Amino acid sequence: MVERRLMTTRMRQGGPSRKEVVLRMAERAERAARSFDSCTTPFLPLSTWREVDSFFKRRSDVLCATAGGHAQAERRMLLLGRPEVVEAKTMMMMMTHHDGEEFAWQEEILACLSIEGNFKFDKKRRSHRHVLGSILGTGIDRGTVGDIIIPDLNEDEGDVQAIVSADMAPYLESQLTRIGRVSVRCSRVPLSEVHAVAGDGDVTERAVTRTCSSSRVDAVAALSFRVSRTKAAEAVRRGEVQLNWEPCTRPGTLVEGGDVITYRGKGRSVVLSVETNHRDRTVVEFALYS
Repeated sequence: MVERRLMTTRMRQGGPSRKEVVLRMAERAERAARSFDSCTTPFLPLSTWREVDSFFKRRSDVLCATAGGHAQAERRMLLLGRPEVVEAKTMMMMMTHHDGEEFAWQEEILACLSIEGNFKFDKKRRSHRHVLGSILGTGIDRGTVGDIIIPDLNEDEGDVQAIVSADMAPYLESQLTRIGRVSVRCSRVPLSEVHAVAGDGDVTERAVTRTCSSSRVDAVAALSFRVSRTKAAEAVRRGEVQLNWEPCTRPGTLVEGGDVITYRGKGRSVVLSVETNHRDRTVVEFALYS
């Protein structure tokens, strides 16, 4: 039986506990382990799969392997089962592809789709929000879609890439034909061709220092993404803002140096420092990531 004493505390940001998700994944893994098999999960957000992975690292009867298609993947699928079964499957997948790539074994459970189209006259459609909306508009579930990679928002050329579950790739290749008014063509490419994703040292702007009235998340989000304080507070309440990859629904949550604010559709801000000046104003140094 699953250890019922597992308790994940409610996040200080106000989001719900993920206890039920972790327990559900544990039960699936145990069923697979008892039958000497393995199972895969849907794509999970970063905070959830990290917690599930951390839970299984404390156990010896079940092994958890994460698959996101690239090293910086935020959304990942999990391969769960008895340790010897999971290790054998990953080794077999590696041998099948013969290329020695780090992510070769993941080709069996997920795929990278290259989405090409002429966005020159409709640049706004070449965004995470519109690409994801068009993919889900084909009728598939959000759990079958991983990261969406847009290499450079300032360029008109180049393909958009979407990591999806392997069994959905053929369907999307035939059904995803438009993003907004732009006609697109989808084709599967090896995971070795996934575009490099911005890491901790790659920012779209140099560090910026500005002042605001407080270190509340709504104030810092408004400052970072150049929106009004009212609009930022409403976005927080609607669940459009994450703090350190966790749901944040309380505008009054305080932000500290090192925190990461993600604003859906606008980007990500890394708070480098938060201080108070001689005028009792909050001084925030931050950098925006792609």
